[in-house]
Amino acid sequence: MPAVAYHYDVKITPDRPKKFYRQAFEQYRVEHLGGAIAAFDGRASCYSVVKLKCSSQGQEVKVTDRHGRTLNYTLELKETEDLEVDLNSLRR
Repeated sequence: MPAVAYHYDVKITPDRPKKFYRQAFEQYRVEHLGGAIAAFDGRASCYSVVKLKCSSQGQEVKVTDRHGRTLNYTLELKETEDLEVDLNSLRR
């Protein structure tokens, strides 16, 4: 049985240092992906073992930083050209 993961491009705006992106992606994952399990690389890619529902528009999330400031982000999730990644190659 083939083991597959799905690869997505993640675009987060506005442009900030990548340390801010993990919390924004986590909020997006909970609010807009129904809490689906997805691994985010902290910059521009995420992987999931289930096919995720992508939106044609960016979705907004609000994140509160450690200083109590609210930061607004827009996230877009798009299927990559090579959506399916064969995980069996990792075993080899």
